Amino acid sequence: MYGRRRSQNTLRPPESPAPYHADGAPSPGGVRTTLSRWSSWSWKKKKCAELFEAMGFLCVMVAYIVAASLKLNGGVLIYARDDTYIHMSIARHLVLHHVWGVTPYAFVSASSSPLWTSLLASSYWLFGVGDKAPLVLSLLSAIALLILIYKLLRRAALNETEIPVILFVVVFVMPMPYLVLDAMEPALHTILTIGFLYCASELLDTDRNRRRDAIVLAILAPLLVAARFEGLFLLTIAASLFVIRRRYLYAILLLGLGAIPVAAIGIPSMMHGGWILPNSVMLKGNWPSGNVLASVAHLAIGAMVNLGSSKVLCLIAPLAMAALFLSADRKNPWSAPRMRLAIFLGIFFAHLTFAHIGRPFRYEAYLVVTGIVVLASCLKEPWCEQSIVRLQNLSRRSAFATIATASLMLLVSLPLFGRGLSGLLLADRASHNCFEQQYQMARFARRFYQGQTLVLNDIGFVTYLADIKLIDVIGLGSIEVARGRARSDVAALEAIVHNEGANVAMVYPNWLPGVPKEWTKVGEWEVDDIRIALGARTVVFFATTPSEAEPLKRHLEQ
Repeated sequence: MYGRRRSQNTLRPPESPAPYHADGAPSPGGVRTTLSRWSSWSWKKKKCAELFEAMGFLCVMVAYIVAASLKLNGGVLIYARDDTYIHMSIARHLVLHHVWGVTPYAFVSASSSPLWTSLLASSYWLFGVGDKAPLVLSLLSAIALLILIYKLLRRAALNETEIPVILFVVVFVMPMPYLVLDAMEPALHTILTIGFLYCASELLDTDRNRRRDAIVLAILAPLLVAARFEGLFLLTIAASLFVIRRRYLYAILLLGLGAIPVAAIGIPSMMHGGWILPNSVMLKGNWPSGNVLASVAHLAIGAMVNLGSSKVLCLIAPLAMAALFLSADRKNPWSAPRMRLAIFLGIFFAHLTFAHIGRPFRYEAYLVVTGIVVLASCLKEPWCEQSIVRLQNLSRRSAFATIATASLMLLVSLPLFGRGLSGLLLADRASHNCFEQQYQMARFARRFYQGQTLVLNDIGFVTYLADIKLIDVIGLGSIEVARGRARSDVAALEAIVHNEGANVAMVYPNWLPGVPKEWTKVGEWEVDDIRIALGARTVVFFATTPSEAEPLKRHLEQ
């Protein structure tokens, strides 16, 4: 009596016909249903063909590079940088010894990507410590990045010709195959950067204010910073724009969430005498020094040096500035495409000023890909289409304009082609560099100096393969060196070595503040191959005490 009784004659949707008759013969309705499902699946495959092609190209290139490096390295999987093994070493010691450090003996904040190191540790905890986990995670991250870019390009209404070109450019120019063999966080960092940038731009747009984007932004904020601390640039710029838009709650929320990974790593580090940011960030960053005028000059010089280190960014940045100028709209100055361009230029200049750019490709890869995607997503904007039409009309009217346009396209394509080609050609040689130097040093340390204290400047491979106590002359793995005078004072370095009881040093002499008088040079290893991923061709073996010279000589001869 309290509800409406459903009529027994209520119409129901017809049931799907059975695919087969009772006697086993296929029914016409069932055949039609099966065909419609297959046609739907084939349509989806055709729709995603550009994505599958780019993924296939990536996998083929990665397979070629890995096979070439295995051939050079006698069948041993060696990554393209010693830094990869710093992450692997910390993850290994975290799982086996419950210590966040490059050795099992002390906490050290040496990872610039706590999120990547944590993912490695999770894989070690689930499947055991192994050498292949970084390669698998890096390849999966690269594939996920391609999927994200594909979805954003389709959302921007690019056609079936434009999307595969951009995807192949991203794979080639990043360069993804090299960075997969590098086996670190660039692809993961780029995913979080692009996702955060797009969500922030949607929320800043006056016409778009969706709860889903706010939730995604809140989730991405701590992950972005944990992936690489350069994410603080993007977080700060986005929060500043929200303050300008008088959306203070968004700004406070972003800054608070972004501070979580800083506090999670910084508080334990400060309790052990370190900085609030990881040693690698503090030592490699471009920080102000001296008075205001000297600091400005120092930062400006660093920015110019960084800009000169990447010809691709020298092209992307002017294109982004031109696009930002052309996209000016008095009716909606906060449009999402315009915000994406503005935020990208903000993080670009912040990275140039305070961070590092240089070979081989790792540090600026996220800027290169983010810039390409942001510019590509503007292609169907009215102001961009009008500019392209004007340029085409001008080229048709004037031969000089045609030549100038062709020259401009050639100027843009050459650095892109050069970056991608060098990534493909140098990856296996970089791996071989690590095999010839750091891998052999690690085997030497594991065989003769297990459990002893060593003086090193490349700490990744040695601390991953051998359980040693460490004095890092650069300071990444030794906070007493990083925060003291040992990086620039020979006497201070000699005092630390003596106090820690180190008897052997395997270092590049030109990375030392000077060779202590008591050290005896016993031998050296020199790499004959082209130097790509090495600080120097020659690593020198020193006995730090006279009594250790003869044993070290015997070990080297073996």
